[in-house]
Amino acid sequence: MKHLPAVPLYRGQLPVGQPVYLSGFPGGYYHLTSGVVTGYTNADTEMLHSARSAGGASGGMLITAKGYLCGIHTGSYLPASPFYPNAIATPSSVVVGLVDRYGR
Repeated sequence: MKHLPAVPLYRGQLPVGQPVYLSGFPGGYYHLTSGVVTGYTNADTEMLHSARSAGGASGGMLITAKGYLCGIHTGSYLPASPFYPNAIATPSSVVVGLVDRYGR
C-alpha cells in the first residue's frame, strides 16, 4: 500500500476559529465545503465545526487550509440539540493517540 498517496495528520488541537474544509461524498458525489472550528466537547474528543454537511458525508476528511487531516466527520447535530447548527468530527489528535497506544 506504499504506492497510495497519504494525507499528513495534524498533530495537536486546532484553535477555535481555525478554517477547515470538509471533503466527502454525500449522495455519491464529491463535495468540499468550508467552515471553522467552533469548539470541543466530550473532554476534547469531539471537534465542533461549521462546515456544511449532508447525509452520507460521515467518514469524510476534515482538513486544514494547508492540507493536513485534522478530523474525521461523524455527523451533524439536530435542531433540538444545544450544539445545533454545528457538525461534529473526531479530531486527528484522538486518532493519533489511539494509534500510539494500540499500534497500527
